[in-house]
Amino acid sequence: VAFWPELNEASRRQLLAQLQEIDWPYLDQLIRQYVLGTAKFELDLSDVVPAPYYPLEAKPQDAAFYAKAKAEGEALLRAGKVAGFTVAGGQGTRLGFDAPKGTFPIGPISGKSLFQIFAEGLARAQEKYGCAIPWYVMTSPINDAPTREFFAANNYFGLDPRNVSFFPQGTMPAVGLDGKLLLAAKDSLALSPNGHGGALLAMRTSGALADMKKRGVEHIS
Repeated sequence: VAFWPELNEASRRQLLAQLQEIDWPYLDQLIRQYVLGTAKFELDLSDVVPAPYYPLEAKPQDAAFYAKAKAEGEALLRAGKVAGFTVAGGQGTRLGFDAPKGTFPIGPISGKSLFQIFAEGLARAQEKYGCAIPWYVMTSPINDAPTREFFAANNYFGLDPRNVSFFPQGTMPAVGLDGKLLLAAKDSLALSPNGHGGALLAMRTSGALADMKKRGVEHIS
């Protein structure tokens, strides 16, 4: 708050809102342990093994199991128990594209964006199984507004806007070696997305999980 006296009312409200969103006891613990303290991140990888998975193509002896799993998935879709979830907080900077990554025209011939390809896949599944599949799109504070504008400008690619929800992922403040929070501007903390690990928390705090429960969703893809 070094620049507080210089800020106008709008800037003060912005900075105050950022400060109020921070879990200070938890942040203080992290700073004391990993910034000011001597704790090290030590991982024991000796028991790490590949995660279990099912190959895309079934072996002959597993054909019945695969058929049963496919039927179960289709039944869940028809019952409206499945939602789509897209982590879309990234920018397309590594693609040389200064916009949300989901708006990148990835189709080499069609020029379709990632968002359009996902939307058309959902639309086809809804048509095929006679259901509504709610779609939850996790943005970032930086690209939330441009993402919403992109969907609106493209009429949600034919999807019902009532079934498409946007919410920003959580952030963590950047911390200096002295344990103090860094500023990006006089009226703003330097904030960084808290990563994929924060997705479930963001779903909860945004109300997305409550919305899923109200809709009867039991599985997230």
